[in-house]
Amino acid sequence: MVDFSSQAKRQEVQRVLTSRMNQFCLSNINPRDRGASRAAFCTVVWVIPSSRSGKFDVKHAFPVIGKDISARGLSLVHNAPVIGDPLVIGLHDKTGPCFISCSIEHCTSLGYGFYQIGLRPEEMVTLRDNELDLLNRRLAQFSPSPTKV
Repeated sequence: MVDFSSQAKRQEVQRVLTSRMNQFCLSNINPRDRGASRAAFCTVVWVIPSSRSGKFDVKHAFPVIGKDISARGLSLVHNAPVIGDPLVIGLHDKTGPCFISCSIEHCTSLGYGFYQIGLRPEEMVTLRDNELDLLNRRLAQFSPSPTKV
């Protein structure tokens, strides 16, 4: 026997989510150049801010969540506004870490204490050995394991 009630409930949820997705996408269309293909980028990214002197402050690196990525930029979600232009983004994959100097395009409040940070990549950056050591010590202050709820 087919449970039409259950199927109707799923379809209602799909309609609500589709409507929300369409609303969100349409509200974010910007007349500026946004033609680059974007992909979801849900991963932990390290931000190395600039100090007041303009140097990168590895001692104060912090993790954020990636939102999306394209060849022309990436966006992040964090629980505080990000300042200190330029900044360095640290990415890690199978080949090891890479670091990209980025300028901040925008830092938009999403509400409830969250911010979306849009970044424009400028150039690849190489950290010196002492900076990598400092960064590794900073990374050790955070737990890489997911928290079980």
